[in-house]
Amino acid sequence: MLKKDIINSGAKVVDNGNTETNSFYFEYTLENVEGRVELSGKKIGNYYNLQAELDERGKKETK
Repeated sequence: MLKKDIINSGAKVVDNGNTETNSFYFEYTLENVEGRVELSGKKIGNYYNLQAELDERGKKETK
């Protein structure tokens, strides 16, 4: 759902994959911004621990 929301915002997904069996990522661009979202989770006892990391940076402009 998160990936779909980013695509619906006009961003283009440029890469995606699994970093481990319990996590995945995707990278995107939107105008002058590049970003990466990584989601991971694991079961601890009777609950799940979910983590998300977001890294966004502006692209260098070329003249």
